Amino acid sequence: SNAVPFTNYSVHFVACTAGGCTESEGVPVITFEEAPEGVSAPTALEQGGFHIVIGWKLPRYPNGIITGYILYIERDTVYQGAEYSYTATGLLVYTGYRVLLEACTRVGCTQSDEVVLTTSQLPPSDMAPPTLTVLGKSRIQVDWERPEQLNGDLERYLLYVSTNDTDMGQETYNSTDQFLYYTLTALTP
Repeated sequence: SNAVPFTNYSVHFVACTAGGCTESEGVPVITFEEAPEGVSAPTALEQGGFHIVIGWKLPRYPNGIITGYILYIERDTVYQGAEYSYTATGLLVYTGYRVLLEACTRVGCTQSDEVVLTTSQLPPSDMAPPTLTVLGKSRIQVDWERPEQLNGDLERYLLYVSTNDTDMGQETYNSTDQFLYYTLTALTP
């Protein structure tokens, strides 16, 4: 009753008397296939802003010949085959996706636990230039808007000032505060 599915066994019979034991020839037998057991959840092998390379391993107990894998993202089938990885493309930046793997033998399939894999962060995009208001001979009020596409967790705002259009300038503001304004002071008139 504790036989392992899809495993070759050799069964021997031994009869004993007070004078000793005699063993029969072994009879080979193979147990039936079953659905796999111990299917590990898929993992992210590589994460990009718009893609994830998803990988998986052979089930802990195949219980037969693995005929293939089925990969689901957000409950939609995205891959069917015998490989151990798949590149999901066309994804949104810094977004979590529910991913599930199914491993199959001829007898049946078994699902892994569902996991959430996330695309990576990218720099913010669609940023409007700041609005400048001269407040006097040595002060300028700088106002800006949040980027339309954060593409991740906003960490900080940096403000660079230069007297030359071709130069990035010097960093004059670097803050994790979420204020959308700053006043430049001590400027040369």
